[in-house]
Amino acid sequence: MKRLLIAVSAALALAGAAQADEFPVQGSNASGRAGEQVFIELTYDYGDGFEIMVEDFVIEYSKLVLNFLPDASTIDTFGSQQSLTDYAQLLKSFAQGNGGNMLENPTPAGLAADLGGYRMSFFTDGRAGQMRRGQVHLRAAFEIKADAAPGDYRISFGGDNVLADINESEYTYPAALQDMRITVLSAVPEPAMALLLLPGLALVGWQVKRRRS
Repeated sequence: MKRLLIAVSAALALAGAAQADEFPVQGSNASGRAGEQVFIELTYDYGDGFEIMVEDFVIEYSKLVLNFLPDASTIDTFGSQQSLTDYAQLLKSFAQGNGGNMLENPTPAGLAADLGGYRMSFFTDGRAGQMRRGQVHLRAAFEIKADAAPGDYRISFGGDNVLADINESEYTYPAALQDMRITVLSAVPEPAMALLLLPGLALVGWQVKRRRS
C-alpha cells in the first residue's frame, strides 16, 4: 500500500510540472428532507477525447448530517450507466493492466472531525491512459440523516481533485465545486398529524373572525 501511495504522489508530481488548468466540470446542488436520498450532479466535458493517466477524485461532506452512497451513485462513462463502485473496479482492472492501480478510500485521512469523505486515486505508468470521450455525467448520491436539522450543508470537490492526461498536463476542478450545497428542507407534517391540527386551526380562525365582528 505504501508503494502505491508513493507511486500516486510521484505521478501527480510529474504531472504538476506543467501549469494546471481548470477542467470543464459543471455541478448542480441538491435539496431534500431528513431521511431522503438526494443527488449532487457533475458533468464533465472531455470533448473529442481525453486519455487519463492520473485521476484523484475526492468528496468532503458533513458526516453529522449526510452519508455518501457509492453503490447508489452512478456514472455513464464506458458507454453505459453503472454504479460508482462498479466503475471503480473497471478502473482498477485497467490501471493494473497498465502498470498502475486504483485505490478506493471511503475514509480519507486528514479530515476535520465533523467531515466525512470518499477518495478514488487512479494512475497508470504513463505509457497508456484510460480514454474518455464527450460528456460524462456523475450523480453522487447522499442520504440525509433522519435527525438532520434544516439548513445548507457544504459539499466540496476540493483542491485535491486533479486529472492528468497522457501528455502529463495537469487539470484541477473549478473553484466553484469546492463550495456546493445540499439544502435540508423543513419536514412536512404527516397526513395524520395534519388532520389532528385541523380542529385547532379551525378554532383559531373562528376566534379571529369573532373578534373582528
